[in-house]
Amino acid sequence: MRQFPDAGQLASWAGLCPGKSRERGGKRKSGEIRKGSLWLRRCLCQAAWAVSTKKKQLFVSFISSAGGAEGSKRATIVIAHNLLLIAYYILRDQTCYRDLGPDYFDRLNPEGLRRRLTKPKSPRSDF
Repeated sequence: MRQFPDAGQLASWAGLCPGKSRERGGKRKSGEIRKGSLWLRRCLCQAAWAVSTKKKQLFVSFISSAGGAEGSKRATIVIAHNLLLIAYYILRDQTCYRDLGPDYFDRLNPEGLRRRLTKPKSPRSDF
């Protein structure tokens, strides 16, 4: 792991770092991912797809947060990016992986969870 000083440079080399989201005149342009190691990105995306089907894991929250029309594809890239970061830190620090659980972000910000759950319904939510 000496070739990559930090996990961000490894993600950039693999082509899994988030692309630029360009917005101009109220329209969002593409935030496509960069070119990188095709083989590594393909393997990580397949692993991400497999992990995304498991229940009661941290990665479940990434799927729900991606949302949108391309939700599953964007979530796959987000999970692949996070798998690569986890692998980097496991190899660098010589530690074992410990899953934080699907409610990790809710435990991290309980006030935001309370606001989200007590938010009044909008009148058009019946459709």
